[in-house]
Amino acid sequence: MAAKSRILVIDDEKRMCDSIKVLLSNIGYEVDIAENGRTGIDKLKSDRYDLVITDLMMPELDGFAVMKHVKENCPNTLVIVITGYASVESAVRAIRSGAYDYILKPFDFEIIKISVERAWDKLKLEKELERTRKLAQVAERAISLNSEINNPLAAASGFAQLLQMRFRETDDKTLKRQISSIVKASENMQNMSIQFSRFAQKLLDDNTEKDLGPF
Repeated sequence: MAAKSRILVIDDEKRMCDSIKVLLSNIGYEVDIAENGRTGIDKLKSDRYDLVITDLMMPELDGFAVMKHVKENCPNTLVIVITGYASVESAVRAIRSGAYDYILKPFDFEIIKISVERAWDKLKLEKELERTRKLAQVAERAISLNSEINNPLAAASGFAQLLQMRFRETDDKTLKRQISSIVKASENMQNMSIQFSRFAQKLLDDNTEKDLGPF
């Protein structure tokens, strides 16, 4: 199975790191491990991860230090906290620090799997919304530029038609053919401009609706 997302597991228990890596790798995730908070932060500085699974209680730099780094430097990364020292205070602090989920050790693999899948679904939705916003911005800019182009184009087309009317009775066939070509080209460009504007407007409307989502 192709890797779904990149995950960093940070825990000072090597057996825990290795177990989570094996379990998540087997269902398609790309997993790196770090055996303490400092190493984990170093990996976050040098690479990109969609999700971090971190223990709370670790020597030197704990899980809260990891979450602080993620919050300040990795805005598109989610954090799942795992801990064997649960308390209401640590749970509240973890959530306030940006934790997506808070899981108690020891845990069943199905629990961590569900949490990771939910986090990944959330990330995919956020990426799709970001893509939708960018498409809407591009479409809006395209409509604006097309409007700016269409004004001089309409003027050029009008002048071409005036020339055609003015030289309608001329015997200069070459001149008539050239003017006719200009008129035809202007009409074609205007039709293309109309079609482009319709396409850009539809793109804007579709992506604006996606961004707003259902009421």
